[in-house]
Amino acid sequence: MKLWHRKTTNWTPDRHGPEPLRNPSRFDEAFGFGLSSRELEVLKLIAMGLTNAEIGKQLYVAPETIKSHVRMILAKLGARTRAHAVWLGVVEGWLTTSSPDETSDPSQPSREM
Repeated sequence: MKLWHRKTTNWTPDRHGPEPLRNPSRFDEAFGFGLSSRELEVLKLIAMGLTNAEIGKQLYVAPETIKSHVRMILAKLGARTRAHAVWLGVVEGWLTTSSPDETSDPSQPSREM
């Protein structure tokens, strides 16, 4: 999967931070992409549909801190949007569609992808 093509973009280290991974092999964990445990936690909350302010409130940090985490997540994954980052998380198996607060009820159909 090609996530970034340097020749067709205006990427520079001083404007965009570290260069995203190009042609990464399939990783078993998000940490293979360089995501910290906090960034993975933020990505999971983004997938639940929370805003930066809501994530900040839940994690007891300022929304600006969450914006910084989101920028790093996008850069590390080579994603252009929050939705693209979530999609990559689902494809790689780091994220599922079930909420961590849901109890597992065998009578209910599974919502996992």
